[in-house]
Amino acid sequence: MEKFYTAYFSYWKRAFFLLLAIALLFPSKALAQDVLVADKTVGAGVNEPDEQRFNANNLTLTNNGTIDPGGNRAINNNAGNTGITIINNAGATITSTANATIRSILAGGNDLTITNSGTIQTTASNQAIQVKNDTNFTLTNNAGGVISGVGSAINFVTVGGTINNSGTISTSATNGQAIQVSEGTGLTINNNAGGVISADQIAVRVFDNNTITNRGTISSATQSINLRGDNNTITLKEGSILVGSIGLNATATTGNILKIEQGYGQAYFYETIGTGSYTVEDLSGNAIVKGSAASVGQGAQETVDERLGLRTFNLRSALKRYSVFSKDLIEDELYVEPFSYYSKRGSNSSILSYDNYGYGLNLIYPKSNKLDLILTVEKSELAIQRDHDVSNTNFLAGFNARDFLSIGSWKASGFFVAGMGW
Repeated sequence: MEKFYTAYFSYWKRAFFLLLAIALLFPSKALAQDVLVADKTVGAGVNEPDEQRFNANNLTLTNNGTIDPGGNRAINNNAGNTGITIINNAGATITSTANATIRSILAGGNDLTITNSGTIQTTASNQAIQVKNDTNFTLTNNAGGVISGVGSAINFVTVGGTINNSGTISTSATNGQAIQVSEGTGLTINNNAGGVISADQIAVRVFDNNTITNRGTISSATQSINLRGDNNTITLKEGSILVGSIGLNATATTGNILKIEQGYGQAYFYETIGTGSYTVEDLSGNAIVKGSAASVGQGAQETVDERLGLRTFNLRSALKRYSVFSKDLIEDELYVEPFSYYSKRGSNSSILSYDNYGYGLNLIYPKSNKLDLILTVEKSELAIQRDHDVSNTNFLAGFNARDFLSIGSWKASGFFVAGMGW
């Protein structure tokens, strides 16, 4: 019996040491972590296979290569550390198949800063970035930067923070959301010119007291922006494109505002769904009747055509008068003519009315007996219906060619001018 026991013990002893050797030679990725207590840089061309876990305040992790721990989170700040900075440079990649490639979730972990010019992604049904309980979070996604998820690209449960996007933030999930604010408040989202935020279901979803400013593209097959709470502000600036409706989910929501930048050639076409309430304003806070944004844009464009026509007529009339007086002018004598004008237009179902008036000087200098130099300086005021007022200072400069072509008894004259306004 003793002999059998000894052999039995010897067998399990050998098995134990064999398993220990295998564990040491082939460590499990589930245990592979690099605990950071100092700044770290991952070099270009380097493949970092370990999860990067912060364990001190005010640290910076800079990635120029690849951080790919497989099923682990690539970067984890779950110890409530403050002042953490993550920099992912152009050409660099941070990726994993875990739930949240980059995660910062514990209370007290404030002042997280992420600057991305490369790729941050998850390749499973999860989030690329998850932030919770951070009151001063900043994410900058530069031009060329990509943040992509298979669930949500970015998920927040936080109070305060800023997203500045000039790159691409997207999700490939059928019901995914590119930016999802889950019960968070006070977030500022700036989608800059060239920036793209896209999803299949909802591109941007927020709750209370958030600000969204768009100069780029926010697109979705269903809702570009979804407002689930109160006191949110959406500002559409020049170049803004919304593909998909603006959703207002709750009947009792209040204080939501849609602001639009108006001006020549500016037109915004948007659709809202849901039963929540909202108001429409220009950037100065002047109220706009819902649905009149396109009217203002169309009316402003027609106003441009009308005012250019008026300016051309004014200059042509001045040159006609000059042709009469030029015979009495002394050589090299400057011709100066003050002018003023007033015009108005009524409104209809597609355009707004305006009152337009201005004043200025036409200056014509004879360069030769057939060529004159022209300068026009003008100050104008355009008062479009519903307090959409525009003040302009303009100048035109060019030349007038007199009798430059003769065909029998016919003589041709013409002028060319170019200018600018501010």
